[in-house]
Amino acid sequence: MTWGWIIAMVGIQCVASSMAELCSSMPTSGGLYYAAAVLAPPGYGPFFSWITGWSNWMTQITGAPSVNYGTSAMILASASIYNPNYVPQNYQVYLLTIFLMLIHGCMSSMPTRYLARTNSFGSTFNFVALIVVIILIPASTNRVSQGLPKFNSNKITWGTIQNGTDWPDGIAVLMSFIAVLWTMSGYDAPFHLAEECSNANVASPRAIVMTASVGGVFGWFLQIVVAYTVVDINAAISSDLGQPFAAYLQQALPPHAAMAVLALTIIAGFFMGQGKFCYIVETENQSEVLTFVQAA
Repeated sequence: MTWGWIIAMVGIQCVASSMAELCSSMPTSGGLYYAAAVLAPPGYGPFFSWITGWSNWMTQITGAPSVNYGTSAMILASASIYNPNYVPQNYQVYLLTIFLMLIHGCMSSMPTRYLARTNSFGSTFNFVALIVVIILIPASTNRVSQGLPKFNSNKITWGTIQNGTDWPDGIAVLMSFIAVLWTMSGYDAPFHLAEECSNANVASPRAIVMTASVGGVFGWFLQIVVAYTVVDINAAISSDLGQPFAAYLQQALPPHAAMAVLALTIIAGFFMGQGKFCYIVETENQSEVLTFVQAA
C-alpha cells in the first residue's frame, strides 16, 4: 500500500509520458489505434491497430461496471452499518450495479452542454472530497480509545508485507500493482478525444501527464493514511459488510466520521462511474470508429 504504490506509479508515469509525446505529434481521432498503426513495422499497421483497438475496448467496457460495483457495495455497506441485522447479498449488489449503470447511461445521453457541466462538477467534487478524506481520517481516528497508538508504527506501515494470497510475497507484491493500475486507468482519455479540443498538441498531452501524476500522488497520500490507521486488515476483508473500505472506516473512525467519509466516497464513486461511462460512449463516436475500421 505504501512503497508498492510508488513502484507501480513510476511505471505508469513512464507509459503516460510516452503516450503524451505520441499524442503531441499525432493529436488525431482514433488516438492509440492510429498511433499503433503508424509506429508498427511496414505491413503490420492494420494488425497492431486491430490488437490495440480491441484490447482497449475490452478494458474500457469493464471500467464503469467495476466502479459501479464498488459503489453499490459501499451503499449497501452503509445500510448495514445503520442496521446491523442487515447483511448485503451478492444479488442485491448486482441489481444495484445494474441500476447505477442504467442511470449513468441516461446521464451520458444528455446534450453535450449539460454533460460537460456534470463531468466538471464530478471531477471537482472528487478532487475536493479526496483532500477532505485525507485530512479527516487521521484527524478523527479513534484508535486511542481502542487501546491502540493513534497511528501504526513506521515498521508496520513501511516494513511489513501482509500477504493475503497463497502466492509467495514477491508475487503478491506484483499482484498489488493491479490495484494501482485499475485506479490510474483512464489517463489515455485525452488522446482519444484530442480532435475535440483546441490546441490539442499541447492541451491533450498535458492532460495525460497531469492526470497520471496528480492522481498518483494524491492516491499515494490516501494509501499512506489508510496504512497508518488501519486496525485489522483480515477483519476488514472478511467483514459481513462485504466492502473492505467501509469495514476499515468502521474500525478506525467514530460512527459519524466513518459515515461522513463513506458518504463522500459513495458520491465520488457515483461521479467516477458516470465519467467512465461517458468516456466509453464518447470514445466510440463515429469518427473514431471510422478511423479504427479504416486502419484495420
